[in-house]
Amino acid sequence: MGGKHQIDNKNIVHLHVPFEVITIEELLERHKATRKLQTWHVINFNALFIVTSNAGKHDIDCEEYHFKAGDIIPLVKNQIHRFHKEFPITGTAITFTEDFILKNISEANSLLFLKIFHLPKIQIEKDAISLLNPFIDLLFKEQAIINTGVNADIIRSILVTVFLYIERLAPLDFVKSDTKRFKDFIKFKTLVSENFKKTHHAKDYAKLLNVSYKHINDISKEFSGKTAKAFIDFWLVTEIKRNISQQSYNMKEISYRVGFEEPTNFIRFFKKHTGQTPKEYSL
Repeated sequence: MGGKHQIDNKNIVHLHVPFEVITIEELLERHKATRKLQTWHVINFNALFIVTSNAGKHDIDCEEYHFKAGDIIPLVKNQIHRFHKEFPITGTAITFTEDFILKNISEANSLLFLKIFHLPKIQIEKDAISLLNPFIDLLFKEQAIINTGVNADIIRSILVTVFLYIERLAPLDFVKSDTKRFKDFIKFKTLVSENFKKTHHAKDYAKLLNVSYKHINDISKEFSGKTAKAFIDFWLVTEIKRNISQQSYNMKEISYRVGFEEPTNFIRFFKKHTGQTPKEYSL
């Protein structure tokens, strides 16, 4: 099968710090010869797309989404995505690693970062999106300066300011919630991402978190709208779709990669949740 498509920081980010701001049009032009960005690829960093086009499409984790001016798209490491060939979004792309943004910032701002990148999409009024422009312009200017440690700190501070403005401009997306419960959900989500190959059982994750099954179930329903078991199953289905879309492994290999010892159980699980066998989905 075909090779795995990945876009690494070293390919996209050209500064000494793991960060870049670029217009989406320029980004697509950079990869025009290979058209890699129009095929499914894994991202090894975080990205924030600020959409300015009136209408456009973007594919994320094997689903097609419609976006418009004022939409902000948070993407996290290990997601797969691709730009639409006929109706690509336009705007600004900001890319950086999680380690870079979380270095030397307050706990409150770290929590804000986690909240932003927990959301699939953030909506801001079309007219209000222009309030972010001065900070985006500053990011472009800092990027052009010869890189120093101070430069990295300034970029980080500007990014945090962008996050704060996003929170202000999209208040409905940031419903105040219990900080401890949200942190527990993020821990649960992280454990699933790290251990889904080992276990698919919610009770195992409750033990890893040292909390009750009821607590893990309650916080999962609160922050994902799914029971803990349904959230784990959703994660598994997404991982299977990612693996199939990249065309890097055969079905038997994929079943082992997502923690199924028997391929028949893998096929039964996927069909139960999608109505298709993995092979049918791949066609």
